[in-house]
Amino acid sequence: GVAAVLVKQNFVDALVFAAVLLVLTARNPAMRRRALETLAAGAAGVATVLVAVLAWASTSGPGVGELLYVMYGFRFDAAEVIAGGYDERPEERLVGMLAVALVSGLVPLLAAAVWHALGPGRRREALSVTFVAMVAVGVFGVAAGASYWRHYLIELVPAAALGAALLARGRPSRWARPLVGLVVAASAVAMVVGGGIHQVVGDPQSEASRTARWLEARSAPGDTAVITYGHANVLLPAGLSSPYPYLWSLPARVRDPHLDLLLALVEGPRAPTWIVEWNTFDSWGLDPDGRLAVAVKLHYHRVAVVAGHDVYRRDVRS
Repeated sequence: GVAAVLVKQNFVDALVFAAVLLVLTARNPAMRRRALETLAAGAAGVATVLVAVLAWASTSGPGVGELLYVMYGFRFDAAEVIAGGYDERPEERLVGMLAVALVSGLVPLLAAAVWHALGPGRRREALSVTFVAMVAVGVFGVAAGASYWRHYLIELVPAAALGAALLARGRPSRWARPLVGLVVAASAVAMVVGGGIHQVVGDPQSEASRTARWLEARSAPGDTAVITYGHANVLLPAGLSSPYPYLWSLPARVRDPHLDLLLALVEGPRAPTWIVEWNTFDSWGLDPDGRLAVAVKLHYHRVAVVAGHDVYRRDVRS
């Protein structure tokens, strides 16, 4: 459960599941001792992992304060940036995310499972209450992300799996098993028709793959690159590192909103060998005065247009 939080800061469903289930189980006098012993053991396991992580952060890692900021403080700063508005409106992605959740069967399955868990004779069961708490925490985590990317829905997958099990246990209603089967079929169809397999193994014809192959073929050992603003999925297969630390657009907008750091890099001794203008230099209003565009013009020359994106190489004299 703690490891999940270290991967994604709002993946707390496993911890919530364990805590709520054990606390509710402890209300039963016959199960109280075993539930409290299990809860204590779980707390010790959580503490062990946290101590190890905090020890790493304070010694060889970025520091405890920086770790906490990356996990949670940054999200508050990012929320202010998102609330300020930018070209790609989160509301538009919210509509797309909800459409995916409906068509995939995720929402119908969760809704049916919650209805089932809250039905007569089950609403007092510890497992039913735990499941509803798990769904509530997952939905909150998806909503609190604010950007509404479709992969946010991954957080609801464990709850959906548990919900399917709850629907199928004992003597399920006539519609429970057909609904679970329909969700499985919808997921399989969406995986194939929606191009999910290509996204997993890498579509060789995608813009990212074509750009990565071009950079890999023309770069030399020690070369570095910056892709505006983000797209680490190009840098990794191209075998290139980046002197610019923000490989995702949101951190760039939050931590370097005036591009002071990027400008210092472009004009300094650690300038990247390559710059790919994936998003225009003034995307999200980051370069309204054209300072980055001028710096690139002074120190770089355009060498190609790859997959629709201008590629610049640093001048030798620079």
